[in-house]
Parts: sequence; structure tokens; C-alpha cells
Amino acid sequence: MKFNYLYMRGRVGLSKILSGLGVCPGDHVALQAFTCSAVPEAVYAVGAIPVYIDIEENGVNMCPVKLQNCLKENHRIKAIIVQHTFGIPAAMDKFFLTCQKYNIPLIEDCCHTLDSSFDGKIVGSWASAAFYSFEWGKPIVAGMGGAVKTKDTDLLAYLKNDFELLSEPSLIQNLKNLIQLLFFKLFYRPRFYWFLKDAFHSLSRLGLATGNYPDEDIGFGQKASKEFTMKMPIINRYQLSLSVKNYTQDLHHRKKIGDLYLKEFRSNNKDMVMLVKTPVNTDICYSRFPILVSNKKLLLERARHHHIEIASFFDSPIHPLETADLEMVGYEIGACPNAEALCQQLISLPINKNITSAYVKHVFSFVTSSLP
Repeated sequence: MKFNYLYMRGRVGLSKILSGLGVCPGDHVALQAFTCSAVPEAVYAVGAIPVYIDIEENGVNMCPVKLQNCLKENHRIKAIIVQHTFGIPAAMDKFFLTCQKYNIPLIEDCCHTLDSSFDGKIVGSWASAAFYSFEWGKPIVAGMGGAVKTKDTDLLAYLKNDFELLSEPSLIQNLKNLIQLLFFKLFYRPRFYWFLKDAFHSLSRLGLATGNYPDEDIGFGQKASKEFTMKMPIINRYQLSLSVKNYTQDLHHRKKIGDLYLKEFRSNNKDMVMLVKTPVNTDICYSRFPILVSNKKLLLERARHHHIEIASFFDSPIHPLETADLEMVGYEIGACPNAEALCQQLISLPINKNITSAYVKHVFSFVTSSLP
């Protein structure tokens, strides 16, 4: 498994791709709502403006029809970012043809998967370039960092020259990341999920841990985080090499656990839980297993109380921003109703190497018994 360049975060890699593809300040970049704020952060880092496209109804990926409708009216879009949410491949044949028709570069967001495929073709190989993330909860965990893959020779030349200008993170940054890695390895278990989540957020606010999102004094569209000038920390590069060695075994386990969740929830006869819509002709390697429930808030409260690992993201169309903060990234409430509705329904279940078949059944029993 090889990547072209390793960066401080996946969003840094995305920003380099955008610049290398000729996206300039003031240009528009299409991306889906129901995403992480890291994606528009990268768009703003190059001076461009995000344009949000709604997702398919009961799906988790961008709607190809809504993208085409947008392109008919907006001629300032210079790049399109397609996300494979939770490892579920987007309908890449349609996006590929659309990008060819409008002569717009296509970028794949592969932060949730490396090995899912659509129509027999692996994700990351459809587009001009793809970017990846190795933070907590991703298919490959390095603690921090991201990467870029591309076969575009012009883009590769740009990335090579740009990468040489980037700086190495400080010794303090590496030590902080090492402590986080050790802490995670020692203490992560599904039953400790809520405790670790709260502790991580608290330590991040105090500056004692490296958080997932920019500091509050760094506004989207004002100035980019200094992380956009950095390579991947040495300690995380070392952890990445270890994770890659074990990836084949981890991949088989993830697919097994994903299939078990699928089997259990397909057998569920309650109308209060649904599986998300997935395209045909896909082979899915989940990062987490998503389901739709009618009582998300209550279910999460019960999960915390009973120490069950259930994640709430995405809580907003641009996670983790709350409604009052969405205007910071140019999102208007009501612009993407499918994404907004999904935020009220979707929860996701763990698939990592610590999850056993017995735990899958335990989670399934908990979720179904918590439904009305």
C-alpha cells in the first residue's frame, strides 16, 4: 500500500490537490453536505468557496442528479469532491461521466475507506486524485496524518515541489502525539468509548491533546491553520508503517464484522430502524456501520449510560458545527434537506479489531430493545 505524499492531516492533502489542479481564490468547489468541517476547511485554505450538494434520500453520499442541476447553473465550479461516507462507495460511474462532460477535475474523499469498490473498480482510482486520513476511527489508524494518491503526472510534479517546502512538526508535537497513541492503545475498549471521547475533547480544549478541528481563533475563510504547512509527524509515520503491515488482517476482520451487522439488522422486523441506501455493484468495507433510527437522542443517552459504543456523527450537515456556526463555512439551513434530515436519524456502530461477533449481537440487542 503506497501513497504519494504524507501530510499533517487528510485535509492538508486535499488542499494541495486543489492547488495542484489549478483551483484559485474565488473559485467554487462542489462537495456534499453531511460531511466533516475538515473538507470545507481545506477548500477555504486555498481561497476557494465551497458549494454544498445534497445527498440522496436515505443515502449517505452526494446525489448525482443534484450535482448536475448545480453545474447547469454554476459555471464557477472548478473541482468536485466525492465522498465515500462510512466506506459506502458513491455512484462513481455517474460522477465520472459528469466530470468528463463539464471538464471538471474529480477528487475522491477516501478518508473512510481504502478498499471499497464500485462496479469492480476500487475507490481512489476513479478520479484525478484521492486523499486519505489516518486519524482515530479510520480504517488505518496512525493517530494523525493524511495522504494523497494520484497518477496525474502534472499534479505529481506540483505536489513534489510543494512537499519540499513543508516543515516537519516539532518535537513537542511528536511527543504529544506519541502520548495520545500510547493512551489509545492502552485504554481503548468499546465500553470505554464515552469516557475516552469526553477525555479527548477536554484535553484538546486545554491544548494537552491534538484535536481534530482548528482552534477557535482560526476562522474558516480568514486564515488557514499552520498545519497546512506541515508534513506528517515522524511518530505517526512510524505508526502508519506498523498499521499498514497489519492491514490485510484488519481488512478481513472489518468485512466480517460489517457482514454480521448487516445480517443482524436485515433480520430486524421493527420499522423504527433502517439500513442506509447503498448503490448496486458495490463491495463495501465499512469504517463504521451506519443505521437510521427514529429515536437517536434517546438511544445515545442510553448508550452512554450502558457504556455501549454508538457514535452520533454526523450531528450536523457540516460536522461538528452547530446550527449557529454553519454560516462560517457558507452553509445555509434548508439548502440540503436530505442531509439535515439524516443528521437527526443516523447513528454508527464500531467495526474495528476490538469488536467481536458477540459484541455485534450485544449491540444489535441493545439497539432493538431500545426502540419503541
